[in-house]
Amino acid sequence: MPSRTSLLPCAALLAAAACTSGPAGNWRRMARPMTLGDDMPVEFSSQRKAFATAGYMELPGDGNLSLVAQAVNNQAKISLRLFERTGNLPVAEGASPLEVPNLRAGQYYLYVANDTPAIATRVNFRAVFKPADPDGKSGDDKDATGAREITGGRAAVGTVDYMNMNRTDHVKLPMPLGGSASVRVRFDGLRGKVATTAILPTGEEIAFDTKKPAEVKNVPPGDLVVRVQAEEGGFARYSVTAQVVDADPDGDSGENADRSGADELQLKPRQGANTQFAEARAEVNFDKRNATDWYRVQMPDKGKLSVQLRLKNPRAKVHAYFGRDDDVRRVQSGFNVDVAKDAYYVKVQAADQGEASGYTLTVEYYPAVYIDARVIEIDRKNGCAVLVDKGSNHMVRQGVAASVVVGGQTVVTGLVETVFANSSRVRVAGGDCKFSNASVQISGY
Repeated sequence: MPSRTSLLPCAALLAAAACTSGPAGNWRRMARPMTLGDDMPVEFSSQRKAFATAGYMELPGDGNLSLVAQAVNNQAKISLRLFERTGNLPVAEGASPLEVPNLRAGQYYLYVANDTPAIATRVNFRAVFKPADPDGKSGDDKDATGAREITGGRAAVGTVDYMNMNRTDHVKLPMPLGGSASVRVRFDGLRGKVATTAILPTGEEIAFDTKKPAEVKNVPPGDLVVRVQAEEGGFARYSVTAQVVDADPDGDSGENADRSGADELQLKPRQGANTQFAEARAEVNFDKRNATDWYRVQMPDKGKLSVQLRLKNPRAKVHAYFGRDDDVRRVQSGFNVDVAKDAYYVKVQAADQGEASGYTLTVEYYPAVYIDARVIEIDRKNGCAVLVDKGSNHMVRQGVAASVVVGGQTVVTGLVETVFANSSRVRVAGGDCKFSNASVQISGY
């Protein structure tokens, strides 16, 4: 853009016989382009017979125009005349500041004259456009619903320009968990005033200064929107960056949101069966920061456990996890898992944003069924195998698990290798036969 408008000799701009009667000739052809809102300096000098100058501008839409010419020498009298692209009758004329309302979009010419030719002076003149619709060319992001998304930690960049009808931009930062955000807006080429506002998912607006990052705390789940808006005459190229600290999805849960605070499930006998069960009813809700419940259940002995999760909302992504510690794994509802005489944990968790359901959790313990067998012979020739006194007549099956027990404690395990009518051969894992006075427990499952 030019930083200076060339002076036009009076003879080129005005009729030779009457220098103040109005422009004449081809003065428009010598006019220089103007940028709306920018100052254009000019030196009026009687020695060079430089008494007038002209510039032209494009109005992007309908609106009002404010024309200003400021002379360094306040004794000089400066007049302004605004013309349409064609014609020699001014749309408006007068001294600075000259307010021209209700203009239509298009090209206009500004004629600036020193009406006191004997007084030399420097003049800065400019045209400030006030569009009827400052967001007429802003695009979809002029509203929060059309906000551009900040993705992958990258900056969202753009331009706001009040006079060119691009007043407002919105960018959004998805925060599915809520939390806090540090938002930084940087300007380049700032002219006038540009306002920045953070808009929470609740609709609450927080204005902030761009001199330092804005710390926006306690943001509920949803989109944090940043509005960049040029005020009257304002312009800026901008970049928006943000750092997010997600809220804890269990921030409003009780102590049982962590394994260390797990609720105890007390097994009790089921009437008419040899099983024991426990039951819990509760609700998990990801968006309400109550996503996880932990439970602890003590197994009375070896056996199997069934974990069953029934949801009030069957379509919800709410799952059950099972294990001995934090490394729990998802279990399919109703399927049995092997357990030892130990404490186990069940975690019920809503998987993601928008997921929630009330639930009933039921765990049922099935005691192990063993066939107790006496060791008849220990074979140490090929690894380790034992012959026991129970076989197919005692419901022993090939391939089932077996444990070698000494003094009530399991010392080694193995598998039933061969089954006879009244005896069986058990292959001991690892080939370790360093035991005596042992018995064998064969799984009855």
